[in-house]
Amino acid sequence: MNHKKQLIVKLLDETPIKINGSNPWDVQINDDSFYGQVLKEGSIGLGESYMQGKWESDQIDEMINIILQHNLDEKVHTKFDLITKLRFLLFNLQSKTRAYILQSKIAPILLGENITILVMISLKKC
Repeated sequence: MNHKKQLIVKLLDETPIKINGSNPWDVQINDDSFYGQVLKEGSIGLGESYMQGKWESDQIDEMINIILQHNLDEKVHTKFDLITKLRFLLFNLQSKTRAYILQSKIAPILLGENITILVMISLKKC
């Protein structure tokens, strides 16, 4: 069993969900790249890998309910989460006005006052 699969199995051990199990809420894996995608991208990776056909479940609603009840969504913190927030804050391609609103109003809330300096530097380079 590869390392990424072991990490997912260990997370799921806290729940009634099993990989390729027989319960309707169990996850049936069709592509082993599923494990890396979920670890790399978190809940976004879970959704995208489903859309790509990498996994399936007869009762997806119950599977998601179990995941949320066991707070698994909070246990998989990815670099993707931080990188995505920074990318949207620093490289807003819509307009300088919108970028200023993000910089002055939203950036301090999401990431604290220190990020404001980085955003201001980014805006001056635009």
